[in-house]
Amino acid sequence: MPLILHAQSQPVMRDTLPMRPNTVMVIGVLKKIDSQHAKLKISQVVAQGAGIVNTLSAGDEIIVTLNEDTKKLLGVKIKAYLKEELGSDAAASQYIFIDVPLKLK
Repeated sequence: MPLILHAQSQPVMRDTLPMRPNTVMVIGVLKKIDSQHAKLKISQVVAQGAGIVNTLSAGDEIIVTLNEDTKKLLGVKIKAYLKEELGSDAAASQYIFIDVPLKLK
């Protein structure tokens, strides 16, 4: 009797969000620290590109630089694209906004 192999019946999850190297997409809330900086409390990491050295995860809090567009989003849940910039010893990273974060409901 021949062996019959069946195709997988469940759909396979695939990464469908192409991300640039050293970038990460997160969902979180901005909390003000001072006039130029805010603390971003991450609730979800949606996707990340290759080459991230210090990975982020839900619950992490990172310091980001504010500009006029991002100051309007303090205390609001946002989706943000961030770029990782390594410190001099690669133990600490700084994350900067690639573009203006999207306000979520």
